[in-house]
Amino acid sequence: MHLFVQKPFHLTYTDRLGNNLAGQYKRGIGMALHIGIGNFSGAFACNIYRGQDAPRYILGHGMELMFVGIGFICLPVAVLSYIRINNKRDALEKAREENGETSKLTAEELRRLGDRAPDFRYTL
Repeated sequence: MHLFVQKPFHLTYTDRLGNNLAGQYKRGIGMALHIGIGNFSGAFACNIYRGQDAPRYILGHGMELMFVGIGFICLPVAVLSYIRINNKRDALEKAREENGETSKLTAEELRRLGDRAPDFRYTL
């Protein structure tokens, strides 16, 4: 049942993940890993919800709570790091504008830099 509840979140996050990975290869591999690991949850759940643990399934519920806890820790870390990186890039861009500097990078060089390009911003 939890798979149906997670599906809208999974699809939304996959879309957001695509926005935060620049470069076609990096985006393709990142989204494939995300979807593949997410779809592997069915096989994983079969092994942590064992018949011998019925009816309380302490191992299964404990593992699920552990993964939820890891998510509660990783999500704020990712959001805060995205905010910090965006703020740093905004400050560098503002300083360049105040000094009258223009970008010396061509469109091809910006494309190759991907998410390390100075004009790339993470979406939250």
